[in-house]
Amino acid sequence: MTGVVLDPPPGFPRTGFGTMVRFYDPNIDAWHCVWIAPLSRVVQTFTARRAGDEIILEGKNADGFLERWIFSEITPNSFNWRAVESRDQGQTWHLDQRIWAVRISPEK
Repeated sequence: MTGVVLDPPPGFPRTGFGTMVRFYDPNIDAWHCVWIAPLSRVVQTFTARRAGDEIILEGKNADGFLERWIFSEITPNSFNWRAVESRDQGQTWHLDQRIWAVRISPEK
């Protein structure tokens, strides 16, 4: 098909956008989460729980390694997000990605 562009627009990371569907399961007191990133063809499942002042999503990445997505320093206008990975069944973790997010006000 001509005219179809599979790459994201300039300035957007290849795997940097997608959507998450989540629902609370009272039987395990946690959230089931599914992250879908269509451009990179990634579908990833997590279980999410609050741990102190953080929200931690736990699952496995596309390579089968343990992964945690951790939201911390959460305020009404910002949060810190980091993805950590373990290749030794949770004995050690290394930082894979980090994002500091700040809400911006729409221009009037």
